[in-house]
Amino acid sequence: MAGFLATFGFSRSATAPTFVILALGVLLRRVGVPGDGFIDGGSKLVFTIALPGSILGVAPRITILRSLQSM
Repeated sequence: MAGFLATFGFSRSATAPTFVILALGVLLRRVGVPGDGFIDGGSKLVFTIALPGSILGVAPRITILRSLQSM
């Protein structure tokens, strides 16, 4: 029983932040805090700058790790 409680506590602590952010997003959307302009601008920022930047930032590290593993 102690193992189950430890596993349950770990899984709750791992997933709780996701549910808190989800609930906060639903609450803020109902209040109307992020307007349509914010959502459009945020989407444009993510898809044109952040996502390509993170992909290009990870690619060199993958190549370096593969070359180090082959040694």
